[in-house]
Amino acid sequence: MNSSFTNYEIVLISNNTEDAQWILKALKRSQLNNELIWLKDTDRTFDYINSNGLYSGKEINGYTKVFIIDCFFPQEEKIRQEIAMNSKLEGCNVLTLAESKEEFFRSNETSAHGMISELFGKMHALSLSFLL
Repeated sequence: MNSSFTNYEIVLISNNTEDAQWILKALKRSQLNNELIWLKDTDRTFDYINSNGLYSGKEINGYTKVFIIDCFFPQEEKIRQEIAMNSKLEGCNVLTLAESKEEFFRSNETSAHGMISELFGKMHALSLSFLL
């Protein structure tokens, strides 16, 4: 397994339980031991990004590598702007969780580098086995 897929945090921003379960299952099946943070509402999301509230004292840094935002999540654009303005999150990938694999890759074409595309390609392939 490529070690570039491990030792970083994946932050899921979604109020959809099915999305979170799909990503957790895909990570488990692909034997990736990344930490997954699931932010279910806008208050938690802004607290996490700014190290406030429940996340007071948590230093966010380069360990957080990937943010996945549900395309239907409230204030999606404002969250993207907040991440972009946070100097501690410079270099993080912000991906949009879309309704299909094709839409995911189309909507994330400019922000997802090869490692992330490959990671989610593997996760999608593994998720297909749940349907069989």
